[in-house]
Amino acid sequence: MTSRFSRTVLVLLALFLALATGCIFSPERKPPTKTKPPEYLPPNSPTNVLQNLIESYTGRDSVETELVYDIAYQGTSNDPSAPGGAYQFTRASEVRHVGALKLSRDIVSISLDLGPVLSWQVLPGNASDPPDWVIIPIPASTVQINDVAHNTVYESVNRVIEYTFKPTVVSGETVWTVVRWTENL
Repeated sequence: MTSRFSRTVLVLLALFLALATGCIFSPERKPPTKTKPPEYLPPNSPTNVLQNLIESYTGRDSVETELVYDIAYQGTSNDPSAPGGAYQFTRASEVRHVGALKLSRDIVSISLDLGPVLSWQVLPGNASDPPDWVIIPIPASTVQINDVAHNTVYESVNRVIEYTFKPTVVSGETVWTVVRWTENL
């Protein structure tokens, strides 16, 4: 009788453990899916760097944004209707801006459209630039930032933008960065 009792106890214990860990016929529990981090292009051409700029801005990635801009970067937005007429930006201010977009719970979407990559034309730099610098002019662009707290979409459309790129040789490879950005309203 004792062995029968022991077997019954063992069967009940095994059944209890099986129920406590979940039914063996339950569907598999999968871990929560994580969003895959963006894959950036190597900065070995001005067009790759510009594509990385779009990806880092819309993805709110301040680390990659810092890599896109040169240490000597100067951005200028010329607006004749604004007091002073122009706004100046530095690499640090661009990185802070993208970081603030990342930290804001109110910004639900960001888009940056600089037209199709195949429409980008790489031109020689200005006469005052070093000979290896190049420019990509963007004749029409759109930036949209959707802010739900203010029920507002901030939008800048059809601005003529000129990106100037500077090459630097790092470990035998040429790395391009944005050294100047000019927007004319």
